[in-house]
Amino acid sequence: MSRAAIDRIEPIYVRLAELERGHTDPGEAADASVEALSRDLAAAGTTYERFVFSLAEDRS
Repeated sequence: MSRAAIDRIEPIYVRLAELERGHTDPGEAADASVEALSRDLAAAGTTYERFVFSLAEDRS
């Protein structure tokens, strides 16, 4: 994975991990995280699959 891809993923990971820490039930934590990521990707006009493929295009 390229440094550019990591730089794109890292703040997303940090935010979702923080969101998950707000839940005591692991299932609820995962659900909240998936919902937030899906909402953010939809707002950006993309899907999870397109986002993941776009990371492969980050070659720097």
